[in-house]
Amino acid sequence: AEYAIEAADAVVFVVDAKVGATDTDEAVVRLLRKAGKPVVLCANKVDGPSGEADASYLWSLGLGEPHPVSALHGRGTGDM
Repeated sequence: AEYAIEAADAVVFVVDAKVGATDTDEAVVRLLRKAGKPVVLCANKVDGPSGEADASYLWSLGLGEPHPVSALHGRGTGDM
């Protein structure tokens, strides 16, 4: 992950909104902060209204507003 972050101009960080932020996600966030690259936070699996609430918990990662995406329903994918 470190090499990919280093080589990138920007990072799209996708987190499973149903699961929430894991310890691994938190570790990646630390790498992203250290690298200082622009980051877009995508909250994946936001398939309905309850997913919106799940996505809001991802604010805690400190990467800004999570962009809700549902690959299943095609929601938000055009924005990416």
